[in-house]
Amino acid sequence: MPDRMLYPSSPLRGALSSLAAFTLYTLNDITIKFLGADYSTIQIVFFSALAGLPLIAALLIAERGPRSLFPVMPKLTAVRMAIVVANGIFVSYAFATLPLSQAYA
Repeated sequence: MPDRMLYPSSPLRGALSSLAAFTLYTLNDITIKFLGADYSTIQIVFFSALAGLPLIAALLIAERGPRSLFPVMPKLTAVRMAIVVANGIFVSYAFATLPLSQAYA
């Protein structure tokens, strides 16, 4: 558990972090919208997952060691992964084809 002295709580810091997160989320949606005109949904999902893989793997190895890359329950992990991939495809398809105002509603 992190020490409270190392990570002081601040309402301003929380608000700015939230604003940064919402901005990045919106930029991701806009990027999907523009890429959806030229690329298929499967390509967008594949390359976005491929781009995030090194960062996630590095964070897992740094925090928990290399054994954290192997699932404890592989069958449940496979089911969860199938659901996450389907979700990514559906969301990317919605953002690529619908107007952003409708996709957010």
